[in-house]
Amino acid sequence: MTDVAWEIGGPPYFVEGAYESPLERLFAHHAVKYFKLGLDLQTQVGVVTPIGRFRLDFVVDTSSVRVGFECDGAAYHEALGLWARDRTRDEAILRAGRLDAVVRLPGRSLVFRPEDCFYVLRQWYAELFADRAGWILEHLASAEVKTAARPDSDLVEFPYRYEGPSDDPPDIARFSMHRRRLHTP
Repeated sequence: MTDVAWEIGGPPYFVEGAYESPLERLFAHHAVKYFKLGLDLQTQVGVVTPIGRFRLDFVVDTSSVRVGFECDGAAYHEALGLWARDRTRDEAILRAGRLDAVVRLPGRSLVFRPEDCFYVLRQWYAELFADRAGWILEHLASAEVKTAARPDSDLVEFPYRYEGPSDDPPDIARFSMHRRRLHTP
């Protein structure tokens, strides 16, 4: 897969082969709604580190911040036992100096609570968002995320009731987003 970059507000962002998973496509869909016009969102960005070459799902590189976004689903990580490896990988990418932060968006949070995910991202990186996004996300995000999300926090978690399409009783699910930074202020 080659690196593909698109500009929000520019050419169509659903370029064939730009995404490796439906979660990545979902992230891109919401990024177009909320990020600033003209923001350069790169997909499948390779980063060389001392421990190997890695590829990030998305990278935003502005004059003020460089952030990588990973949208891997929990089933993939649980099946392959990759959570510990991801931590090592993220730290190596940060130490290589290519990014200021790596944000992990678990699939369940992104699929069932996309506005909550983007609310948290706006708390962390307001400069990436269009002015209208603040108003929209303030109205669509849940009360739980508004209580839990803070600009200086690197982990946002809370339980919520998930009601699926069946007649089964609701499950308790966990919303989660994690940000890794090399130097936490």
